[in-house]
Amino acid sequence: MLSIVGIAESASVALVIFIGHVATLTLLSGCSLYYAVQHPNIFTANMQTEFPDVNVAGHFVSGNMLTGIFYGYSSAMLGITGFETSAQFVEEQAPGVFRKTLRNMWVFATCYNLLLSFLSLAVLPLQGIYADENVVLATMGRVVAGKWLESWVSVDAFVVLAGGVLTSYVGITGLVRRLAFDRVLPAFLTHTNKWRGTNHNIILLFFGLQASLVILLNADSTALAGVFTFAFLSVMALFAFGCILLKLKREDIPRDVHAPWWSCIFGLIMVLLGLLGNLLGDPAIFTYFALYFVVFAATMFIMLERVFILRILLYIMQQLFPSRGSRDGAVEDVEAVKSQVKVKDGARTGAKGGRTITAVLQEIHLPAIVFFVKVANLSVLNKAILYVRKNEQTHNLHVVHVSEDAELDNEEDSSAEVTEADVQRRQQERENVEDLREMTRIFDLTYPKLKIDFVHVCGAHFDSAFVHWLSDELSVPPNMMFIRQPGTKNIHQRSALRPRTLFASICPVLISVSLLRKSHHISFLQIDVAAAMSFAILTQLMGNLSAVYTNFHRSLQLKRDGDSDAKIVLNLLSLTQVRRWSFLFYALQLLVLGIAHALCDKSVATTEEEWSACAEKDNQMLKSTRMEWIDGRVYIVELPSREYGH
Repeated sequence: MLSIVGIAESASVALVIFIGHVATLTLLSGCSLYYAVQHPNIFTANMQTEFPDVNVAGHFVSGNMLTGIFYGYSSAMLGITGFETSAQFVEEQAPGVFRKTLRNMWVFATCYNLLLSFLSLAVLPLQGIYADENVVLATMGRVVAGKWLESWVSVDAFVVLAGGVLTSYVGITGLVRRLAFDRVLPAFLTHTNKWRGTNHNIILLFFGLQASLVILLNADSTALAGVFTFAFLSVMALFAFGCILLKLKREDIPRDVHAPWWSCIFGLIMVLLGLLGNLLGDPAIFTYFALYFVVFAATMFIMLERVFILRILLYIMQQLFPSRGSRDGAVEDVEAVKSQVKVKDGARTGAKGGRTITAVLQEIHLPAIVFFVKVANLSVLNKAILYVRKNEQTHNLHVVHVSEDAELDNEEDSSAEVTEADVQRRQQERENVEDLREMTRIFDLTYPKLKIDFVHVCGAHFDSAFVHWLSDELSVPPNMMFIRQPGTKNIHQRSALRPRTLFASICPVLISVSLLRKSHHISFLQIDVAAAMSFAILTQLMGNLSAVYTNFHRSLQLKRDGDSDAKIVLNLLSLTQVRRWSFLFYALQLLVLGIAHALCDKSVATTEEEWSACAEKDNQMLKSTRMEWIDGRVYIVELPSREYGH
């Protein structure tokens, strides 16, 4: 109820609870230490007791020092909880505070856990610890100081656990809401009530899951603690695994702290050992954890693969319950299910109820994705499109470029003082925008199932206010906006904008021609064969390349640099593997040359005027593709005209 009415965490209240809890533990430790000094025989007797037998997957094994350390470590992992919630408040803290928070948590958990563990052996006999295993600290307070300290410790435990329960509701609400916004969980979880503006669906669902777990385990606190231990250790293992993945895949991301490899691997191994110890101790508890995990994972899988599932359902409906028109061979717009094209009213999908499934698919594909791009780079834009095609359930992509100059669209600046540097900068920016527009047009035709639009915003600074303004204008939430990994200079500024980083710094395969001449002694064509269905046979022959799966429309018109040293873009997947074997690289280029000469007509441009005419001709309806010799001769390869979907 407190979460539904909007009660959230308060730093002041948390500080008061923390001070009270530390004071209670300090008082209990002091009284226990005084009692242990007066009664040293209790600690001596406990240390002389033999190691107890341990239950290993239902079989009792004689205890020894190794089993005591291993199972003691595994069970003690429950006493350091709190670190798993760190990801929920790291974004709300100032730079540098999160490290101090983790340090303070580690210091207090280490000191008090070790101290109270030794003091419990010095105050209570082992039989007393076994008998009151759920209220050991309260029993210690009663033994060392009387009933008043027992009540004090009990009240303190109630307050701390109540705060932990409220924290769990606040944390799970934020986590599930973010997953729902990212379309990983159902969208109804993001609904808010008009009364207090809280996500009541998340709160009630979480309460139902907790209540069902308590009922299923018969309110057994030991079993509940075991299930929580599996969840806690799994999250900690994911932290270590995520850190390793970042070091492997995003090594160049700027950061303040560089965790060494040994610490990441050591932390992961220790967490896995804790999981193994709890699993061997009582495998039945893991069954309950796995049951809830499978339900949650199945929900996420259905959300991530719902398009595939709906298409299978539509196919089954077409086979089992075909519509009347499909029996006569009059099925229409079935392919519209797989594209962004809207199904026409009255069109047939080949199955009874097929239009309902199609409408659901179109609703899934309708939300757009925004990708911020700064420089016209064919490889980067193509990689962004491939990412969206593979990972996002959308058929709409907005490529957004932001120019800070408000006068960029004006050929003549109205201001009084304009330097030559400003004129050159604006001219370069205009060329960059035009290249981006052309690239977007090319990819819009190359990927017919994805509608790609170019959005150019002038006179704006790329900051948090702009991102929120663009989100309102395009009706795209910030978490559906992607950006390349920013540089070291702007990494912290960009992280506050809340768009997702799509990939790290990516460069196309640019090979200096002079180096190629020295190593291969062969002429090459300047050609981009990114995503070329027509050249799929090449990749099949090369065995180690992936199939290229879209139409070959046009190569990127690369400009020569200051030394007239052309560069080649062979944007094939896994091209770096091809370069390792020279003879395979030769074979690939000979095949490209042979197919190009066999299928296409050629014309030669020998002057600058002819070059300009060829470039203008090349832009007409995207019918031609320019191919350039290294020695300076330019070939225009005419491709047959084609009809495109949009």
